[in-house]
Amino acid sequence: MKPNQTIIDLAKSYGFDDAEFECEWNGYKVFNPTFDDPDKVVFIGKPILILYDGKNARIADEWEWQEYIDEIKEL
Repeated sequence: MKPNQTIIDLAKSYGFDDAEFECEWNGYKVFNPTFDDPDKVVFIGKPILILYDGKNARIADEWEWQEYIDEIKEL
């Protein structure tokens, strides 16, 4: 699935260039923000995940990305 402009705009507002689809989780499509330039430094710190419910895009709260990471580790 390709990100729509709302998702791309949100990724860009956090300093990224684009976003790629990861999976569906808890009723959201999960996108991982990406850089176009492989030489750009990746952020160090808490993960940034974009959650899209089909209408609105937002950044995952801390408890959401922690739960997401715990669940994907089990797969």
